[in-house]
Amino acid sequence: PLSAFTTELTSITNDMVKDAPTLDKVWPEIEKYFTNSVVIGHNVAAADLDALYRGLVRYNITPPEIYYVCTYRLSREKIPSFLVEDYSLPTLCNFFNIDIPKSHNPLYDACSASDLLDKLSAYAPFDIEKEIKLFSPKGESANIDLMSDKALKEAIHGLYGMLRGFELDGKVSRKEIEYIIKW
Repeated sequence: PLSAFTTELTSITNDMVKDAPTLDKVWPEIEKYFTNSVVIGHNVAAADLDALYRGLVRYNITPPEIYYVCTYRLSREKIPSFLVEDYSLPTLCNFFNIDIPKSHNPLYDACSASDLLDKLSAYAPFDIEKEIKLFSPKGESANIDLMSDKALKEAIHGLYGMLRGFELDGKVSRKEIEYIIKW
């Protein structure tokens, strides 16, 4: 089941995915997008690739080496903080006049991150080869999987993901504090 945080963030509900195939079923089709290629995303290692890694481990699939470029990290390095309110994908898309119909939608986020990489390279040129990183799972998240209580494990995964999401802009907003209290 999806956590309340994931549903609030993405607008994806448990009902929407209840009949969807599980990762072990779709991995043979999508593996090619993660191997022998470079994944481009916004905070992609901390969020998307971390979730993918946990999912692969859950289904006893050996995670491949995955290389990525993070537009969040690049934006923080290349755009002075006084020019933007934060470094979220919608804020940066607005800064560069990139159309993003809805944030936290996988297709729109992927297209926007790709467009953002193009705009960043024009704004502050860099050597793309030096920006490609090898994904390495975070130790804290991996340790959660060692817990035996399923409900506790899910709750801690939810809290961990929520906190990782909050760290995107380096600030904790009133809305985020209220969400944690409610959670």
